[in-house]
Amino acid sequence: MNIVNLLNSVDDEQYSSPSFSAEHDYDPEVDAYMILRLLSCPSCGCLFSDPVTLPCGNTFCSRCLSTSTNKRLECPVTGCNRLHGIDIRTDVSVSKLTEICRRELTDLIPHVSQPRRQLQYRLNHLYDIVDDDDCSSRENIPPFSLSESNIVDDFVSDELLLKELECQVCYQLFMDPITTPCGHTYCKSCLTRSLDHSDRCPLCRYQLHNYNSVLNQPINKTVNIFISQLYPALLADRRQSARNELYDDTQDTPIFVTSLVFPKMPCFLHIFEPKYRLMIRRCLESRQRQFGMVLKRGDSYVEYGTMLEIRSTEFLNDGRSLVETIGTFRFRVVERGIRDGYDVGKIERIDDITPDEELARERAAVRAAEINNRDPSNPIMYEPTISELISSAREFIESLRNGYAPWLLQRLNSTYGDMPSDPSDFSFWVASVIPIDESEKYRLLEERSVRERMKMIVHWIDQLKEQWWFDRGCIIS
Repeated sequence: MNIVNLLNSVDDEQYSSPSFSAEHDYDPEVDAYMILRLLSCPSCGCLFSDPVTLPCGNTFCSRCLSTSTNKRLECPVTGCNRLHGIDIRTDVSVSKLTEICRRELTDLIPHVSQPRRQLQYRLNHLYDIVDDDDCSSRENIPPFSLSESNIVDDFVSDELLLKELECQVCYQLFMDPITTPCGHTYCKSCLTRSLDHSDRCPLCRYQLHNYNSVLNQPINKTVNIFISQLYPALLADRRQSARNELYDDTQDTPIFVTSLVFPKMPCFLHIFEPKYRLMIRRCLESRQRQFGMVLKRGDSYVEYGTMLEIRSTEFLNDGRSLVETIGTFRFRVVERGIRDGYDVGKIERIDDITPDEELARERAAVRAAEINNRDPSNPIMYEPTISELISSAREFIESLRNGYAPWLLQRLNSTYGDMPSDPSDFSFWVASVIPIDESEKYRLLEERSVRERMKMIVHWIDQLKEQWWFDRGCIIS
């Protein structure tokens, strides 16, 4: 748009000086006056001079910030008024954007004549040629021409601006820009990912002490509004690209390689490795908030695992996190891969056979045992029902409770809760409680019959009953 035509058509009331509010409503039309407004200080109304972005996300000229009695910077925005530390440096991105516009406007002014005084003064006030409100100083402003046609159409080229709106980690347009105390701006996801590996600024190595505060820091409002108002299409493409990266590969399930968990059982995790910190954040941002857990085996992992659903997460100041999850369903890994350091895989869900099929199998097994036992020459076969197997397991748990086994009481009271009534849930509950090696318990994950799982569990129980601590009344000294 021709800036002269723009200035000639502008309404004096429409473009008044910026106010002390945290939010501004901007005309969606991209023009030179909008650029100047977006880069003007909400305190003094001038084009930014040595801009500083506070941790609350608001940007001001450094000279417009006052220091409170306790030597902290006070945000002038109405509704904010927060106090911030004084160790905050110039916002590099906003400063460079402002200098580009200042230089372009300097090149423009000498080419115009025939002033329109009021608008001319306001524009120069934004431009920061005039630093006071003395009307007499208006006479010294170079004249503008409101009908000149030999002015370039673009106030400032997109190429110059976009270069300063590029994240120095991903080298793409800023998305949810966060400005560090050292004045450098990054995409929020890029900065948090960098902090997984180091607590320093990726560019200047300034130490960022508190990971949690960076993670929860508001975005840079000036840069964010600048991009959303001037480049809405580019920003929409950027966000869509990020969503595609997060959601499109729905079959690529994140996999946490560590230990064994069963469906419906709670699991509490301490996340500290950089690759898993990234994995957890992505899971929290996704629609499912789930990831798979499998048992480590050698340098790889086993074929079957359990999907975990994230219930709550607490991020610590150093970037570690405490995650509460619960098992949802079993799966088998069909294909394996790596994404940004952590394992991913295409999985297929594993479900139990239907109750009708389970009952048919049980009846067939009991019937086969009865037929076998009719012949005295055959060894005696015993095929218990599901209810009999569950009763045996319940008796064992009660004997442990009565024997005051400390490890059992701790597991029941603090982790696994009350005994479930559903046969399938009960099989995994008992397996979680009893002290059997995980490599043995793993066999339960691939078994789709509740009765077969209970037979394995009762076999383990029989072995435990033969151990010395059970004969002593379940007391472990």
